Amino acid sequence: MIALETFPSTDEEFAIIGEDDIVINQDFEAVLAKALRYSGFWNVLRLSGLSQGRPINSIKLVGEYYLGVNLGRVKGSGAYVVDRNRSACSSAPIDANVASL
Repeated sequence: MIALETFPSTDEEFAIIGEDDIVINQDFEAVLAKALRYSGFWNVLRLSGLSQGRPINSIKLVGEYYLGVNLGRVKGSGAYVVDRNRSACSSAPIDANVASL
């Protein structure tokens, strides 16, 4: 979690945290740009994972991607975005079920 510890010392508003073996989809930039328009609704944005869970899709982003709330337990997270508010409490566990793509 070194990234979460160093993020507050930057001037960036968001940080993307990802595993070293993730594959970035060709729609990534467009999906992320659209999701950031709704950043007032989330502090942690789950970008990928081992299971889809049971999301309630609420805002269509790009193609098959939605901003939504996941109501079930979701295993793993290959990547997520945190905002400056979330990183300020980096010692608290991250609940990746807050919002997901």
